[in-house]
Amino acid sequence: MGEKERLWGGCLMSRHTMIPPNAAGLAKAINFFGNQANLARALGVHPSMITFWGAGARGMTAECAHKIELLTNEAVIREELLPEIFDRSWSKQKQQQDEHHG
Repeated sequence: MGEKERLWGGCLMSRHTMIPPNAAGLAKAINFFGNQANLARALGVHPSMITFWGAGARGMTAECAHKIELLTNEAVIREELLPEIFDRSWSKQKQQQDEHHG
């Protein structure tokens, strides 16, 4: 991992596609953690990156969206953060599995 990737927790500085996250999905993630600083801390990124995402000034990697999904125990799913990359098929399958096992 390069120095910049290490400093940004692997969520931000990447050779992979980065797209600004969906505002509603990002707000849901911030709300889950209580504030932007707590979300940044959980992701291992600088708090200003959360502000950049909110302003659409920086993109989020698919890996970071997945990390948020894991950290929130799927309360915020990757499709909510990056709908341009992830379709709803994953969450629909999960919902069907949950209903079948519930």
